Amino acid sequence: MKKVLAIVIISLLVAPAAFAEGFALGYDGGLSVKFPAGPVGIQGVLGFMNISPQDDAFDSMTEFDITGFVTYPVIDMDDSKLNVFGGVGIVSWTDMDLDIAILAGLEPEVMVSECISVSGKVGLQIYMEGGTTDVDDSGSTTIGLWGSIGVHWHF
Repeated sequence: MKKVLAIVIISLLVAPAAFAEGFALGYDGGLSVKFPAGPVGIQGVLGFMNISPQDDAFDSMTEFDITGFVTYPVIDMDDSKLNVFGGVGIVSWTDMDLDIAILAGLEPEVMVSECISVSGKVGLQIYMEGGTTDVDDSGSTTIGLWGSIGVHWHF
């Protein structure tokens, strides 16, 4: 069993490097995967959040979201870069309504070691709620600031 576990761990550490140079795994508002794609970068984020109020009179809510980003470096130095990004996210809450988020902004990214980077996204979010309930199906759209902080391991 120990040999199988060792093989699995080594495979997980070595296989991504063979898969794509510059490939990164980490956390950026959810489980995140980054791929280089020529002059741009592609990032996918899988998020999950459960809100459980302390007051039993309120129901808990669960959010599940999938977001895709495309980044382009406007300033690229040795160990840091400034990216512009655009993204689209699909958010599902407990009530099974699908909401859509459109995101755009800036992302500074710094390599803090040979294989670990820290980044922060800040930008504008257009959030469109599905709004389908038994009473009202109008939905709503809100525009506001959005941000996240990410840490990634580069292979």
